[in-house]
Amino acid sequence: MKRKMLFKDTDIRVAGSVTLHNGWIVAVEFGMMAEAYRGAAQAAVNALAEDEVFTHSISTAQGFRAYPAIFLYRQALELTLKGIIVAGSELVEYNGGEIDLVAVYHNHNFEKMRADVERVFEAMGWEWNLGIPGFTTVGDFRRILAEFDEFDGTSAVCRYPVKTDGSPSMLKERCVNLFDFAHTIETILEVLEHAPGTIHELAEDYLSYAAEAAPSESWS
Repeated sequence: MKRKMLFKDTDIRVAGSVTLHNGWIVAVEFGMMAEAYRGAAQAAVNALAEDEVFTHSISTAQGFRAYPAIFLYRQALELTLKGIIVAGSELVEYNGGEIDLVAVYHNHNFEKMRADVERVFEAMGWEWNLGIPGFTTVGDFRRILAEFDEFDGTSAVCRYPVKTDGSPSMLKERCVNLFDFAHTIETILEVLEHAPGTIHELAEDYLSYAAEAAPSESWS
């Protein structure tokens, strides 16, 4: 193999070097990656907030600079929700429900994730009042996901200017405030940030206790 130019082998003690690896606890890794995307989104929005060209220009070209931040936040929310589903899937199944994780891994649509997230919350005995204005009921949760799907139901609008058939990914011109969007999604992610790891731990403890209490029963 020719000498590497991009992904050179290095030493973790060298500044800027990172260890890239996964295969640990899936639900926890979903949460950790969601946090990483959220952090990158925050940095992108903060940089634009300090950019006078972005904040004062009405040029359409400036709108393209917002796409990466919106995409990063969408990834953060998607990974958080998937982490919640993966973390609680065994508990849902133990309670007689069913979650198709293969379908979850293949899906980017929030509406298709919604039912599984709700199943996990129900299995955990969690309420939907997260202490956030405008986000106190399951209806609020559904409304927010539906709004994001209406804007970008396939996680492609902010990644590509066209669909697979070559038509525009966004047919109608829209004027939205990036900073308002970021503030709202931040409040949601702030509350849900540690949910995948928390659910994983609580579900694992409960299922272990249930297995010890009823060793003759079979569950998976």
